[in-house]
Amino acid sequence: NKEENENESDCNSTNYPNEEIKTLELLAIKQAEANETSLALETIKKAIELCPEGLRASLHNNKAQILRLIGGEENLKDALESLDTAINLSKSTTNNHILRQSSAQRAWINFRAGKTEEAFRDFEVAGNLGCRESKMMAVRCNPYAAMCNQFMQEILGSKFYSK
Repeated sequence: NKEENENESDCNSTNYPNEEIKTLELLAIKQAEANETSLALETIKKAIELCPEGLRASLHNNKAQILRLIGGEENLKDALESLDTAINLSKSTTNNHILRQSSAQRAWINFRAGKTEEAFRDFEVAGNLGCRESKMMAVRCNPYAAMCNQFMQEILGSKFYSK
């Protein structure tokens, strides 16, 4: 995550608006990695508050990751909102890294919730931006491929397994 944070264009500029935001974001990541997720969530929220208009996609992406680690239905709902924000913010920059990560993260939440069409769209975006796992999952979730597969199973099943 550190590399992503240093490469991302924040608030539509190359650098963090101030060092405190960068320090807080990196601290939140370390806290989450140490399984101090409640503390990490408070830290990342403070960084978002300090960032002018919250315009740093990586902050929202990392907040979503922390919420996913904490778990629970309400936290997953909040994670999806943070990912929507991260995706929208990252679309307005030249940095596709956060867009790829946020799309993949949102896809996994939707996939686990049984929302395969939504998951497919996000896996496809992340896959097209270079995430191999997302590319494979996009194929797995593709509604047309699933329909074709079901059709072929029915044809082969009736031909080979009929009495």
